[in-house]
Amino acid sequence: MVAAAVMVPLRVAGDSGIRLVGSTASVDFPLRLTFSTEAIASQPVRDVRLHYRVARRSFVDVISEVKLEYPPSTRVNAQYTLDMRRVGGYPPGTAVYFWWTVTDVMGDTTQSEAQRVTVNDDRYAWQDVSQGMITLHWYRGNRAFGNRLLVAAEEAVLRLTRDAGTTLEEPIDIYVYGDSQDLRGAMVFANEWTGGRAYPDFDAIVIGIAPRDVAWGENAVAHEIGHLVVHQLSDNPFIFLPIWLNEGLAMTAQPNIERDSVQALLNARDEGTLQSVRSLSSPFSADSTTVTLSYAQSWSVVQYLSQEYGQDRINQMLRRFSQGIGYDALLLEVYGFDRDELDRRWRAAVAAGTAPGFD
Repeated sequence: MVAAAVMVPLRVAGDSGIRLVGSTASVDFPLRLTFSTEAIASQPVRDVRLHYRVARRSFVDVISEVKLEYPPSTRVNAQYTLDMRRVGGYPPGTAVYFWWTVTDVMGDTTQSEAQRVTVNDDRYAWQDVSQGMITLHWYRGNRAFGNRLLVAAEEAVLRLTRDAGTTLEEPIDIYVYGDSQDLRGAMVFANEWTGGRAYPDFDAIVIGIAPRDVAWGENAVAHEIGHLVVHQLSDNPFIFLPIWLNEGLAMTAQPNIERDSVQALLNARDEGTLQSVRSLSSPFSADSTTVTLSYAQSWSVVQYLSQEYGQDRINQMLRRFSQGIGYDALLLEVYGFDRDELDRRWRAAVAAGTAPGFD
């Protein structure tokens, strides 16, 4: 791994006999983030603390504090390593703000000003291209490759605006790794099948797309864009969005629906194995056949709501959901029926051959 060190000058708050000499933040992506400083004091130092704040979407301003144990001394070299595996990892581009407080045996305290380090993945020579609120970063493939994926991302946002009345509200970054192996090397605890991941709290996407797979990549980028748009509109500290709505909208962002998904819908209709909307509110099965159907049904239900009742109600539903309203109460407020009645109406459209995917 490549470690990127950021040296920053220190200015301190307070008038004491303690002097902080320099500060270093070192990134070993994607595993570690190491902070260090040196304190020189006229009286022995008895307390050294690191404070840091990760820039992310949050309903509270979380500041972490780490107390470092040292025997009292007039000169202290302080270091703390944050194991990013313990926090689930951070995507490239994450900003972390940090500062130190040092206290001597007389109770005098010095605090440094907050400084910033960016958790970048400097193992690759990134290119980037931007349009509107989207910035795409990549390192393998030519400029046309990057531009094509950026266009796919822009079109995904337009598709969501058209079909669901939603759009991006904050800028996002997309990091395109050269293949799935490189992607997994940039993540902690990645599964073998991981092809991409949205980090909604960071307004970021990481995804593995080889230049030869650009057509697949357009669909994949659009899907992850869908998750970020949905999160920006519906995020709240009380309740998670039902899976069918989240994944159905993400698939709505895609330029096309895979043939396997449509076939899964038709097979389930013919075999009587369509899943209920209520069951689709919970995490999907790990079984590949079942999960394909779950995604396809979620898309069909969302498309049914959009076509039958208008995309403005979907936008209204997401914004009201951000206030922590429960699933059935939300549907009742916006549409006048709960999940069970939605299931009944959607199945009636399936039987009539008018439900999306069955027409």
